[in-house]
Amino acid sequence: MKYGISVLDMKNCQSKIDKQKDYLESNSFQTANGELKSFKDVSMSANISSRYYAQLVNKVNTLQQVMMSEELIPVFITITHTGVLHDLIKGNYKRFSKYKNKKKNENVYLDLLPETDQHGYLKTKALRRETFTASDLYQVIRYNWKRFQSSYYYLKMKAEGHKVGYLFSTEPHKSGVPHSHVLLYIPKHYKLNILKEFKKIFTAPRNLSQDELTQEQIDNEEINGFQWTLSNPVGYVMKYCTKSFIDIQNEELLDELQSWYIKHRIARISMSHTLVPQWVYKKIYPLESDWLYLSELKINSTCEWSQKDDTFEFYDDYKKQTLKYDNGLYQQFVKGKLIREFGTKKEVIKHSVTIDGIDFFPLIFKNSLITNKGSYKLFRNSN
Repeated sequence: MKYGISVLDMKNCQSKIDKQKDYLESNSFQTANGELKSFKDVSMSANISSRYYAQLVNKVNTLQQVMMSEELIPVFITITHTGVLHDLIKGNYKRFSKYKNKKKNENVYLDLLPETDQHGYLKTKALRRETFTASDLYQVIRYNWKRFQSSYYYLKMKAEGHKVGYLFSTEPHKSGVPHSHVLLYIPKHYKLNILKEFKKIFTAPRNLSQDELTQEQIDNEEINGFQWTLSNPVGYVMKYCTKSFIDIQNEELLDELQSWYIKHRIARISMSHTLVPQWVYKKIYPLESDWLYLSELKINSTCEWSQKDDTFEFYDDYKKQTLKYDNGLYQQFVKGKLIREFGTKKEVIKHSVTIDGIDFFPLIFKNSLITNKGSYKLFRNSN
């Protein structure tokens, strides 16, 4: 089985995607200007919409430009598991059991395994000698990446105000065990210190070896898992990521690779929070569609947002311009003067209202397509 994916796995994943497509195509809504759209028209699913990939490329290019404008260098990182952990996906603990820490009297690899709500209780799973899944081993990578981000020099670098950013891409070995490629942007003078932190945490022999490097890279102290002299590091990360996408335009069926991501719920690519959040970008698009401009505002100007309150505000100190959104109302100010406004602010309704000692609960807010005004009713508590 390629990537540990069976024919039945592919059928199940294909059936799941087909059901999602059917649902999105059979449900529709009317826009404010009267246009009828299906849910699929606005979907951003990587397996259903071609818009996802286009937006991903936009985000990656923007991150590259923003990081280079901050005079940071890209470091290409590869994170692989030691062979001992590869065995666990087959339930084989023979090698795992051999390596013990004499001081702690426990297995040396237990320190690599998480025991948290976020990443899973995998130390317990190992102690019980249970078979690991690809998803488990992905969580091991993410757990140790978090440890790496909490290391001394990484935190010091951020404390000095450097806008560190990264692209994190994951793919499977043919056995189904995941490994990751990361493009990390850091200040040039920190590269050797961050390399030391990397070596402490990602100790798999494959990460630390130099067998695939040029003599120049070896002289620079680079290792297979940590390189900063590649000519096109963004291309390397995108190469690994893009091969996992299906040809949606020609309605290709899922293969083993795409099914691996779907079955194990593993993200093809994730990014740091350096850029403007995705939800803000989608909301602000009617006012400003340049992702690079918005991301530079985030770094160099004043920006505030709250997804819970459905609001954001960008202030451009150079142009003296403010872009504002508040629960459906868009406004653009230049030098304090309102020059553009559209949309209607939705009423914020409390979860319940007490009138004369009686509790009333509001309906979900609905926006009228005809009047473009909100309406709600109060229902009396039957209790």
